[in-house]
Amino acid sequence: MTSIEVDELPFVSVIIPCYNEEEYVEGCLSALLAQSYPQDCYEIILVDNGSSDKSVEISSKYPIRVVSKLGGKVGGVRNFGASLAKGGILAFIDADCIAPENWIKDSVHMLLMESSLGAVGGSYLSRDKPTWVERCWVLASEPEDGPTSILVGGSFIIKRNIFDEIGGFDEVINAGEDTKLAYQVASLGYSLRKLHGAAVVHMGYPQTLTDFFKRQFWHSSSLIHSKTSLFDDKTFIAVVVFSLLILMLPLSFFYSPALGGLNVILLVMIPLLFTCKRVNRAQVTFNASRLVGAFALDVNYFIAKACGLATSLFSDPYKRKNSSTE
Repeated sequence: MTSIEVDELPFVSVIIPCYNEEEYVEGCLSALLAQSYPQDCYEIILVDNGSSDKSVEISSKYPIRVVSKLGGKVGGVRNFGASLAKGGILAFIDADCIAPENWIKDSVHMLLMESSLGAVGGSYLSRDKPTWVERCWVLASEPEDGPTSILVGGSFIIKRNIFDEIGGFDEVINAGEDTKLAYQVASLGYSLRKLHGAAVVHMGYPQTLTDFFKRQFWHSSSLIHSKTSLFDDKTFIAVVVFSLLILMLPLSFFYSPALGGLNVILLVMIPLLFTCKRVNRAQVTFNASRLVGAFALDVNYFIAKACGLATSLFSDPYKRKNSSTE
């Protein structure tokens, strides 16, 4: 840190929600313990959410604090870790993510240098030798760097006073609690930023089409409740329109084959436009096979989102009981 003296560095609490991550948690913790930030200026709190594998056993071998928060949603798990934290800055990362060496240092430096910033974070990167699903979902070869309106929970670094003012993550919704918190930070007048140096490798990306469908279904199960302003979100609007077109498909063919054909064209156009948007944002050259793969994945994405959204209107398939221990 060139502009900040070591004795002026804020204490940082790194908080990791964990549920059955025995395959990845060791890599996550090893990377966090190898940070360039002074060792006596940060702590690591892993909050286990009732893992049935060896996640706790593996984590307990490291010089970190391991606590338990059984049941509840991931927002509640993150908040429980925050309630135990000593830091003036809270750094949230997931147990299946690997942070770069300067993850804490770069994030803290940016937060201290720009008082208007409320939170910073990074993009998700795919692992070495990704499957076709990972390769077609993570299109960009370089992580984002610049102002943003949303941050992901796997790399979300926020000033403690702002986090407390908001009340932390939403503990009711299944997913999207990170998006909602980002919106709430912005609503207080603070800006958000994605940092190149805060990008993390997401080892837990779905590797098959089936797993991808399940992940998007889960994400959309709280889609309505994770937004502070639903119709400012173009993706949400697209999912709603796609869902309505699916519902109208049998009826449209019943009334007229031409109307049914138009319905099908619109159903294809929505994921196609989504693919074009992702490709344009990635700003890299793609071959035909990767473009087709990206489109196929986006069709799967919208079908899964539509199913999850419809299910959430009637029930919560992920409801679990709460309890906390240390």
